Amino acid sequence: MTTKQNGFFSRLCQAAAALGGSPEPESAAGTTPPDEPSRLKSHIRTLELDIEERETRIKTMQKEFDHFSRQAERDREGAGSAEIQALAKRLAPILSQVPTMRAMHAEGAPVRQEDLLRLFEKVERILQETGLTPIGQVGESVRFDSRLHQRMSGGDLSDGGTVQVRFVGYHINDVILTKALVSRED
Repeated sequence: MTTKQNGFFSRLCQAAAALGGSPEPESAAGTTPPDEPSRLKSHIRTLELDIEERETRIKTMQKEFDHFSRQAERDREGAGSAEIQALAKRLAPILSQVPTMRAMHAEGAPVRQEDLLRLFEKVERILQETGLTPIGQVGESVRFDSRLHQRMSGGDLSDGGTVQVRFVGYHINDVILTKALVSRED
């Protein structure tokens, strides 16, 4: 065996040993046993097959992950849609009264304010049951909080100053939908 071939074979043996193999050491004369190259080739092929199998498993797991991610997104969208439908179903009987009241008013029939207020109280109650929470009550004196309140008019307000709620704001959980409109307390 030439020096060049011997150096290559030595590096190949070291690589195989590093990959978990345990090639037979070279004989004392500096030559390798005749079956050593075929044993190394077989070991390398086994390692290549292991790598291919792992790559196939990784690809399969990636496809499964993508499938489950898409399914979770569809489930979230479906849940949101179902919640909106449930809310609309609860509000529809109440809201169906509005066009009737509008038609009565157009024909000159009286529409009582009490009926309208009662109608909107029902709407408000249903929305509060779904998580809509008012920020303050009209006429209430509160400490100004720029996260929850918006100045209606007058000079600058700083957090902690006393203000009066003029229009109620709303939030759901930690999301502010509309700030309460406030003014300086008289």
